[in-house]
Amino acid sequence: MSKKIFFAYLISIVLILTPLGAFAKELYLTYDGAVHKYVGNIYSLKVNGEIVDSDIPPIIMNDRSLVPVRAIFESLGAEVHWDSKERKVLVSYRGSDVELTIDSHIAIVNGKETEMEVPAKIINDRTMVPLRFVGEQLNMNVGFDNDKKEISIDSYDLENLANLQNVKHIRINENDRVTMSLDKNTDYRILRASNPERIVVDFPNTKISGSKANIKPNSKLIGSIYSEQFDVGTARVVLDLIGNSQYSVMENEENLILNVTPYEDRHLGEKNKLNILYINESDYELILIPIESYKGYNDFVLESPDRIVIDIPNAVVDESLARTEINGTIVQSVRCGEPEKNIGRVVIDTIKKPYYKIIEDDGRLVVCVSGTPITGELALNIPPATRDGGKENDGKNFLMVNHYNRGNYEEIEFNVNKYENYSVYKEIENNRIIVEIPDALAPVKEQVIEVKNDLIEDISYVSYSDKVARAFINLNGASLYTVSEETGRFVLKITYPDGGRLEEDKEEDVEKEAGENVEEDAGKDIKDEGKDTEEDTEEDKVWEFDKNDKSYLTNRVSVVYERDQGYNKVMIGFSKGYEDYRVSKLSNPERIVIDIPNASADKDQKTISVNSNYINTIRYAQFEEGIARVVIEVPAGVQYRVEELKTRLDVYVTKANIKNVSYYGNMDRVHFILQGAKLTEGGSNLKRLYTGKYDLNGKRYTITFPSHLADIGTGTIIIKDGIVDSVKITKDTTNNQTSIEFNTEEKYHFEIIYRGDVNNTAINLLKPASKEDRLVVIDAGHGGREPGAVHGGIEEKDLNLDIALRLNKLLKEQGVKTFMIREDDRYVGLYERAYIANSLNAALFLSIHNNAFYSSHKGTETLYFPPKAGDTGFTGKRFAEIIQHHVVTTLNTNNRKIIERPNLVVLKATTMPAALAEIAFMTNPDDMARLKTPEFRQKAAEALCKAVLQALDEMD
Repeated sequence: MSKKIFFAYLISIVLILTPLGAFAKELYLTYDGAVHKYVGNIYSLKVNGEIVDSDIPPIIMNDRSLVPVRAIFESLGAEVHWDSKERKVLVSYRGSDVELTIDSHIAIVNGKETEMEVPAKIINDRTMVPLRFVGEQLNMNVGFDNDKKEISIDSYDLENLANLQNVKHIRINENDRVTMSLDKNTDYRILRASNPERIVVDFPNTKISGSKANIKPNSKLIGSIYSEQFDVGTARVVLDLIGNSQYSVMENEENLILNVTPYEDRHLGEKNKLNILYINESDYELILIPIESYKGYNDFVLESPDRIVIDIPNAVVDESLARTEINGTIVQSVRCGEPEKNIGRVVIDTIKKPYYKIIEDDGRLVVCVSGTPITGELALNIPPATRDGGKENDGKNFLMVNHYNRGNYEEIEFNVNKYENYSVYKEIENNRIIVEIPDALAPVKEQVIEVKNDLIEDISYVSYSDKVARAFINLNGASLYTVSEETGRFVLKITYPDGGRLEEDKEEDVEKEAGENVEEDAGKDIKDEGKDTEEDTEEDKVWEFDKNDKSYLTNRVSVVYERDQGYNKVMIGFSKGYEDYRVSKLSNPERIVIDIPNASADKDQKTISVNSNYINTIRYAQFEEGIARVVIEVPAGVQYRVEELKTRLDVYVTKANIKNVSYYGNMDRVHFILQGAKLTEGGSNLKRLYTGKYDLNGKRYTITFPSHLADIGTGTIIIKDGIVDSVKITKDTTNNQTSIEFNTEEKYHFEIIYRGDVNNTAINLLKPASKEDRLVVIDAGHGGREPGAVHGGIEEKDLNLDIALRLNKLLKEQGVKTFMIREDDRYVGLYERAYIANSLNAALFLSIHNNAFYSSHKGTETLYFPPKAGDTGFTGKRFAEIIQHHVVTTLNTNNRKIIERPNLVVLKATTMPAALAEIAFMTNPDDMARLKTPEFRQKAAEALCKAVLQALDEMD
């Protein structure tokens, strides 16, 4: 018997003798050309809370769980595609894709390569994939409970669902507006379905609160509107349309607004109308010119600047093609025009001398452009062309995407013959739009259109399988978009949040649904504005008036509101001009207050309702004798500037174009987080990738760095919390440098460090202590995404924090100055903890932890960094001895002694005496039972307090 036959026979016998229900006893796995006896634990698998039975259980390999891809992810609503020839599996879910190749550690996540710890494998003829990697890449929640021997994956976070609170409809002239109100921003998906015509809006991780909507509007466009709980974690709103309609989308705080308008096809086209499409190949770039007839065309090259010119007789040029920015490797832009009657001209501007070849491809011209001579035949990886513009051939449906800057909006054109049942996804956190077109093909190589303006960063599109084409629009800041459906294409028009507000949207034009409750909020009385205790002015101005002088009454104030692209403007006019004014930014609620002396307004408050993305309401009245006041109520996250004209003050209110920046100022550790930014490298040998300088006696600190290190936008954040006045971010495009200017109330030391585990940079504002302060830094171990040890459903980080907070309270009661590294469940890097303590000039550093190992291990141990030879002062070792004595004595735990640990970051990188206390073992039943009680944790804090007080005494 040959070896191959024997091997196949052996496999068949093993499979026959291994019943699928016998997982708990013995399990044999066939992979990598051999049969393996599985020796790992057997885990059950829960999908959205339900146990899933499969013919093969989760397999633990290199500490990672592999699961059968189709059985698990299709039950979660994902699409799974298998390519047997390439041995690849593609998992698609809500606009995201994960592509894995069998036995490869490299995955393709939304077009980008990502390394995995464990590859996908074929096991017992099943495609098995790493559950945590795939699930988390698709924004699912993956859990692992070793005690219950249970692995879970949920497509929803059921404990943190958003609420769809209500759905309302109003008519505005001949159009319809549907407002969906939620309690927080969340992703959404809009499906434009056909047969029957309807718009379906899905909100993942959302539930319907209150009654479901069931509206029968008196409309020519919408037959009915209803909401339903589509599944346990998805709220759905459906608009049944009458005939064919179009829609625009506006996000207004937590509201999603659909404006439904009649269908209008503006793309019927003239005879022999040309179009321009662009494809970037590896060795050359393609300009596709779909046109019915190009007979007798003429092409030539011009220099200074370099360009290719193609004249096409009898071609009609749309004004929208006047200039298309390409910014490719060789092609800079494409311009179209009519230099003379009956001649259409295409000009391809190039960055350097071009080499090109024109291919006549029935129904279009294909211009291949390269920076080097083109020789031989070209293998074109492009859609076949036909008379209809190159969009359909042999039953295939090809997608090409163009972008045009229209001045006050950006237009993205999707050229595709059929786009029934297309979807538009909006990812709030990633600030991007994903367009998915079923049964369409796009270029195999991802096409990227660089835009880089205030609205759009870039656009990309590609085929993800033979069943779907997908485009990604990465946005900059807030925007709204309109979808226009036309013959052979549909268009997304993206504009600023206020740019799409309907001109006819006036109160007299709005017809409310019968029975709908409309509340009018007149707002806070202007007389109460001065009572705000959180006024942010640097110094109150005091104006004195002669009570007998009533001349100010003739200087009347007028207020006019104007909306423009990207900003709102409030124009405050005066009949006799102004001499002085004061502007302050107040909070609770957010508002801008302008006081003008020697000016008058009506005693009764006037209100202008705005409800834009930048301004809610404007109020103005006589504040007190001789002072007129204007109040502009605004949402959070806006900035303002005042322009002084001769007889007018113009207040411009815009969205702060700052992103990926968070501020935390209500704890000991005042800090900023720059998400996705990398401003330092290394740990023990920290390399700063920025330069910093102090001004204004240390009250202003400015850092400057290459712009590619942080994508944070530009603008000013007004904070004024008694610590930070403001933060200003600017970008110098001449040298591609970004600067952040921090203005503070007092002088602070700035400690900046990159945290690779969470891919962000922390900027800590610290006030160094004096030697006399004898500052003690308390470090609650782990936190945030680092739970530490986990046992019995209890995470170490929570125990550590509880003891640390108790210790902090006890030390403060004893008059000891302390600093908490963390006061809540927040991630802090290891080197970051040490460098904070160093910058603070701390006298002692105490890190609080709990232990985990075999269940037989129990008791207390304290770790320290070995002192240098010849050290005679107070050392970390002595601090550890004191801690160990007091904790063991007070808690009566097993004494596991002090242990030298030279490689622990928080001990080796700190410059003061430091120790790490391991209070007890979470994995020991007796220790864990005590750790669960508040009394034990309080006694642990008391023991540590005694140790700190003794250590401070010995240091004197």
